[in-house]
Amino acid sequence: SRTGDELMSTVAKKVIMGSGAVAEAYEIEQSVIFNKLDSSYMVRTPSSTGNRRTWTLSVWLKKTDVIATGNADSYQFIYGGQSAHETSIRFVNNQIGLNSWTGSAYEFNWTTTRQFRDTSAWFHLVVAFDSTQGTNTNRLKVYINGEQETPTTVAYPDQNLDTRMNLSGLAQYIGRYYTTTSGEYLDYNGYMAEFNWLDGTAAAPSSFGETNSATEQWIPKEYSGSYGTNGFYLKFVSGAIGTDSSGEGNNQTVGNIANYDVVTDSPTNNFCTYDGLIGSDPLVVRSFGNLYAPLRANTSYPGQNRVSGTMRIPTSGKWYWEIRYQSSGRSGCNVGIRPESDGGFIGESGVYGYSYYNAGGGKKTFNGTSSDYGAEWYAINATYKISVYYDADLGKIGFKLNGSDQGFAFTDVISTSYVAGVDDSAGNSTNIINMSANFGQNGAFGGAETAQGNADANGIGDFYYAPPSGYLALCTANLPDPAIALPSAHFNTVLYTGTGATPQTVTGVGFQPDFVWIKNRPTGATNYVMYDAVRGTNKTVASSTTNAESSDDTAGFSAFTSDGFTLRSLTTAQGTQNTLNQAHVAWNWKANGSGSTDTSGDI
Repeated sequence: SRTGDELMSTVAKKVIMGSGAVAEAYEIEQSVIFNKLDSSYMVRTPSSTGNRRTWTLSVWLKKTDVIATGNADSYQFIYGGQSAHETSIRFVNNQIGLNSWTGSAYEFNWTTTRQFRDTSAWFHLVVAFDSTQGTNTNRLKVYINGEQETPTTVAYPDQNLDTRMNLSGLAQYIGRYYTTTSGEYLDYNGYMAEFNWLDGTAAAPSSFGETNSATEQWIPKEYSGSYGTNGFYLKFVSGAIGTDSSGEGNNQTVGNIANYDVVTDSPTNNFCTYDGLIGSDPLVVRSFGNLYAPLRANTSYPGQNRVSGTMRIPTSGKWYWEIRYQSSGRSGCNVGIRPESDGGFIGESGVYGYSYYNAGGGKKTFNGTSSDYGAEWYAINATYKISVYYDADLGKIGFKLNGSDQGFAFTDVISTSYVAGVDDSAGNSTNIINMSANFGQNGAFGGAETAQGNADANGIGDFYYAPPSGYLALCTANLPDPAIALPSAHFNTVLYTGTGATPQTVTGVGFQPDFVWIKNRPTGATNYVMYDAVRGTNKTVASSTTNAESSDDTAGFSAFTSDGFTLRSLTTAQGTQNTLNQAHVAWNWKANGSGSTDTSGDI
């Protein structure tokens, strides 16, 4: 997972942001990849003007790069009408921004507080615009996964402002923006799915999604309302990528997007890709939905000689994926798995990754030691396809070369959390090795091959070669059900203000906690104090000190309640948890009631 304001992505079955949760009725079967390097876009120029004051955008996005502030790519266009004047919805330095520009001044300018840096997860964006509203804050609303966003930069539109949306004769672009200042296109990099544009309606996010009752996650649902004069609905189906499925006939002209850009990665079945956050070389850019990575082993470009998958491989089950290798000037590469927690290269000393290495004669590598294995894939200017099959239950990993099985390379794989990985290990070189991945969503390898349509054991995916019997694609639909479907039923954070009174009952936990950890927030020197149901309410430990347990804390904690806990006073020997008018935080865990009577142990 990512931290801070980034979207959180938990890799467990259908517990990944925007991936769905527990057999939802509405499935999204595909998405389309917008690839900046190909200048991908769609466009339509309305022949008649619709409603320029009221409109809605709903789209699912999986963004594939992190934009450096001040970079030429710091703007990535999602949708808008543009000429010398424009109205746009776009990413601005990893935030979502909306504006209307007259050529010399902004008519409105709005930017989210939240940063969007997670390159592994889907999320749902809704922009509802209605300049006819009397209250300015009601004229522009942005929602992410059903929750309204707070702006960091904001100048709201004037009442009854006419935007450039739905304007006759003005091109309306998806995924593209042309800046006359620098003379370049600022294109979107990533996946889009389920694109709804409403002309004349400011719709709530509940028109397009809903909260799953079992997991409290936001999941898609089918829109059933009006689209209006210039409204449209894009499913992004191969062979009909720009076709409007709303019934309005507002088809899009497609630019630099082919049928192989339509993939099975979707908000209801999220697939593994290469990690888009590793690397800093501006000349070596992952592309095609983070399924293509040009690598080079050069000390001048740290982080560009390796790439890892975004999805942790489960510690049980059988898993399969494919890598397409092509080098124009040399060779030297590892393909395999490496520990999720380790940042080193596969095959480097001290790193227990398991790989098939393309040295002369073919090698396998573990912890910096190579030995003979399989056929070589060493010829310069040649193309090879390496299949990886990993049996986590038996601790075995094997490889195929161009469909020919090389057998198990290792039968004693150490049990831990792994990710798929490739690295360029041929020393310091400026030559580039091109590595395309197929985790089941990219059977054509970005158009370099003709897809063969082979599915996994569950009928999922589009692989070039048939996976071995029982092996599965790395996608959320294949991951095991999580032991805890609803995390908030077992852990919850509550903020409260101290009253200084006796007693104070804190509620809102959602269950009766068995372990409570409390901190007075504004006072840095105040200790963190911990209570649990096993030791009882009169005993506390301060985790921020080396003090022994307070065995008779009659001044502080009073009781665990059905929805929280009760405090006796403002201060204890260990810390403060009820100071008048001061902010406090309590982290609350559900355990197992009174716990065990076993007191054995020697520590």
